[in-house]
Amino acid sequence: MLLALVTGQRLGDISRMKFSDIWDDHLHVIQEKTGSKIAIPLSLRLNAIKWSLRDVVARCRDYAVSPYLVHFFSYYLTG
Repeated sequence: MLLALVTGQRLGDISRMKFSDIWDDHLHVIQEKTGSKIAIPLSLRLNAIKWSLRDVVARCRDYAVSPYLVHFFSYYLTG
């Protein structure tokens, strides 16, 4: 959810984002719908929630078990 809020990207694009897509202080995305290549600065900030893309990526890295920024934990289902 935070990735969508901060980046404004579509669900399909977010679901394909990988940590390896981050270099030169940008998140590099090839948009699924248009094929456009964009580089989103990690400094991009959504002031309404006071989070930057860098903050969101850092949170995605916590307990990462996947190369993808958005990953799934079975813990959340089994508690």
